Amino acid sequence: MKKKLIILISSVMIITSCSIFEKETLSGEWQLNLIGDYQQTFSLFVDEDYSFNQNAVVNMNGREYDIKITGMISEDGSMMGKIYAMGQQVGELTGKVNYETGEGKWAAAGLGGIWTSSKKS
Repeated sequence: MKKKLIILISSVMIITSCSIFEKETLSGEWQLNLIGDYQQTFSLFVDEDYSFNQNAVVNMNGREYDIKITGMISEDGSMMGKIYAMGQQVGELTGKVNYETGEGKWAAAGLGGIWTSSKKS
């Protein structure tokens, strides 16, 4: 009986402690804030392979433009992204992220600034 109780308690402890071994991940929803010559906040979804491919709308000079932000985050957190408008690359994002936040620089269509990000989920 004592042996069964010890096995039961050990099993419960192992099962409940497994969560501390879960690897954090960069995948999920992020908030991306562009700051500088143009300012806007976007939602950016990072896939399990740490790639992203997000459509968005920007408003410049009273007109709306469809853009696409694509790119990749490497295992060390370095981020490289491209910004497309009307099917052509018009800019890029570079920087660094960790499991909670990130920051870097952006440049597009003669404009530029910094970006910050925070993980939402």
